[in-house]
Amino acid sequence: MTPGAGIKRCPLVVIFFTRYVYTIWRGIATSRCKERAIDRLVVKLNEGREWMKRIGMVLAIAACVLLVTAPAWGQDSTKAAAAPAKAETKAAVKHQYVGETKCKMCHKAQYESWSTTKHAKAWASLKPEEQKKAECNECHMTGKTAADSMLVNVACEACHGPGSDYKMTKNMKDPKLAAEAGLMPITEASCTRCHNKKSPTFKPFDFAKAKDPAAGGVHKHPVKAKS
Repeated sequence: MTPGAGIKRCPLVVIFFTRYVYTIWRGIATSRCKERAIDRLVVKLNEGREWMKRIGMVLAIAACVLLVTAPAWGQDSTKAAAAPAKAETKAAVKHQYVGETKCKMCHKAQYESWSTTKHAKAWASLKPEEQKKAECNECHMTGKTAADSMLVNVACEACHGPGSDYKMTKNMKDPKLAAEAGLMPITEASCTRCHNKKSPTFKPFDFAKAKDPAAGGVHKHPVKAKS
């Protein structure tokens, strides 16, 4: 080998050696970066675990509070819902017709007096075709019972209101209770509901006369002797 050839090859050796050292250094650097990245990831994961623990504790406390207070909330909402429901039920109460024979049990004199009046024969005064008309039935019958039985003629409850609730003795002895149970006061409006110009047989109406049994009123009004 000539001295000149060795000199020419030295730069190539240096170049290869430099590249070799660079490759090794790059691998070491890369591995260090990876280690650092892994270390950072581990740190972040640990931090995340700590936060998860804290969040878990907060959720557990919130769940306990809900379990303790939920029954009370349920009771309050139930009471709130029950109050209007109760009011609606009370408002929805509908008094039922029971028929004049029930009234007769305690008001025999009034019943017998009424049975002689035109009110007691109101249904029979209609022609068969008229009995099928709603506008005629409105003032020539009392109503229907809870069992859907027709109560013809203008009987007690046509003026005093359905008696299913006020007919009880304890209510009839107390005017306030009777009124609350559906007993209607008799006023001129009670009569002019039917005795008006809409009726094909209308005649001038005198409320005072209609109340007077001696003048052919609706029925006698016996007065109890004071004890």
